[in-house]
Amino acid sequence: MSEVIFCDLDGTLLNIDGQPDLRTVKKIKAFINNGGIFIIATGRLDHDIIYIEKKLGIRSYFRISQNGAIIKNQYNDIVLKRSLDTIVAKKIVNLLKKKKLRVEISDVNHRYLPSPRGVKNNGEFIDKCIIDPYFNRKIGESIHPTSLLTFGTENKFLKLTEYVNTNYGEKIETIKTSANTLEFLSKDASKGAAIKKILKNLSPKPESICAIGDSENDLSMFEVADYTYSLLSASETIQNNVDNVFPTVGDCIEDFINTI
Repeated sequence: MSEVIFCDLDGTLLNIDGQPDLRTVKKIKAFINNGGIFIIATGRLDHDIIYIEKKLGIRSYFRISQNGAIIKNQYNDIVLKRSLDTIVAKKIVNLLKKKKLRVEISDVNHRYLPSPRGVKNNGEFIDKCIIDPYFNRKIGESIHPTSLLTFGTENKFLKLTEYVNTNYGEKIETIKTSANTLEFLSKDASKGAAIKKILKNLSPKPESICAIGDSENDLSMFEVADYTYSLLSASETIQNNVDNVFPTVGDCIEDFINTI
């Protein structure tokens, strides 16, 4: 088998409780045991991917984190890092603070929070968050940001996206990662771009490339994959951008294997 699957985590591989279903785990292991390559691509930080890989009992050649801003290999070497322009990052953080929107910032290994999220809102599997209400002062010095995250409503996101596109569109990309979160990334960062980078590092090149996702940040994966899937829980917009829709990742893998 010479195939590779790129799979999103939250809402895709993981259910609402942050768990994969047992049938899907068996399908992933069988796919790998038959020579396939399974790579996680997520908006989470890298240490959360490692946590899930251990939970699944696998270890992939590459890990795509922060929606493509970071790629690490199985030896924990950084294969790709797309950092934000520090001057622009500071300006956006200040803008969000003026609008009284919560903003969090990530570098390669940590997420910096202005205040604790609270137990219910802490979605990290491995908590490497650093509480620092003055992190903006350290951008470009001790903090080299790879992404910014803010929280709000669709209407606020539309206005923010329009502003960023107008003023910083050559350097910054905005992407809605959930109904109430908006992320700011380097213009060169996306899951799709990360996949292209990984494919250049794989030898021999896979004969078939599959992407499985459920959100706007997965659309760039669909653009570079040969076979694309989403789950029934995904929005109609996402479902309309893939080849097939199934209840679980295990079902997607089974269909992919039967199709190639």
